[in-house]
Amino acid sequence: MQFGFSVPDNHAKLAFLAGDLPWLADLSEICAVVTMTQITPVPWAQPWFMGLISLLGQIYACTDLAYFMGEERGGEQHDGELIILSPRFRINAALFVERVVGLRDISALTFLPPHKGDAEWIRARWRSADGQEWREISITQLVSSPRFLQAGAPAMAAIQPTQS
Repeated sequence: MQFGFSVPDNHAKLAFLAGDLPWLADLSEICAVVTMTQITPVPWAQPWFMGLISLLGQIYACTDLAYFMGEERGGEQHDGELIILSPRFRINAALFVERVVGLRDISALTFLPPHKGDAEWIRARWRSADGQEWREISITQLVSSPRFLQAGAPAMAAIQPTQS
């Protein structure tokens, strides 16, 4: 396994499926793509937070991207891939996706502005010649989102420590 991508040009984006939705991501925001590995569950976490993985001596927090975006989780077993986020974010995080499709050249796609009400991490939308609509995720915005950073279950946040 090799970490890091050699970015061919600024038109190439990583294409993947999170749930049933097709997504694009900037290669500069990604460190690696790896096959799903064993995840250690974490108690008292948000339902979209899958747990922790160990990869080459590093611990990564793993989020089910489709579930985080509001889609239903298809059971506890996941077959898919993990997108390891760039170390420049200073957060050891991985996004679980169902399948990485490959690279897409956005110069061959038609730009669509984000829809009103889209989350701040949806950078743009693109339409391919066959009519398929792709959402482009801004991983920079995603990892800056308080919701993404708060993987602890909301009920636990309400518990106040007792004073002795």
